[in-house]
Amino acid sequence: MTELSPPPRGDTIDAQAAIEPLSIDDLSDVRATHHAAIASSSGPFLTDHELAAYRATINSSAYADALATAIYEQRLYGAKADGFIIGTCGWRHAAHVAATAQLGWLFVHPVFSDAGFGRRLLSDTELKAIQAGCHRMSAQVPLAALRFFERLGYVVSSQGTQPVDGGLSIPVAHVRKSLVHAGAKNLTRH
Repeated sequence: MTELSPPPRGDTIDAQAAIEPLSIDDLSDVRATHHAAIASSSGPFLTDHELAAYRATINSSAYADALATAIYEQRLYGAKADGFIIGTCGWRHAAHVAATAQLGWLFVHPVFSDAGFGRRLLSDTELKAIQAGCHRMSAQVPLAALRFFERLGYVVSSQGTQPVDGGLSIPVAHVRKSLVHAGAKNLTRH
């Protein structure tokens, strides 16, 4: 893993950050960003054991394989500045649900939380899914992220759990959004 320091946060970082498809060379830095985001945002939503299990899942070969597949298919994007991965977001076609994209891997490094990168990444990902013929986006989101998604037009369809390493599960909300119901106005705004 590359040991990079985050670029200083400031007015110009948004202008410097490019959202682009990630490459296999970014894999360890992607996982480091996911670790940092989970550690900072889990707060009261995860116990220490659940957090450790989630981190083990991020370190697993199955997680790396899923990321590598998304990278190969050019469906995993990153916001990058000065070689540092600020955040990631990706999607895939939902299994057995026509014209639906399954959102995944939306993480923003805690240094840049509340700077609009999550919203930018999500907006770009929604647009890519629309361009691929998807009309809906669905996701399993940690409860810590639920308000973020609700503010951006996602509605909760159910709540449940997501299995993580160690035989544990973490609480999640299943959310969805129509990407074409209101046309372009329905897209997440930067």
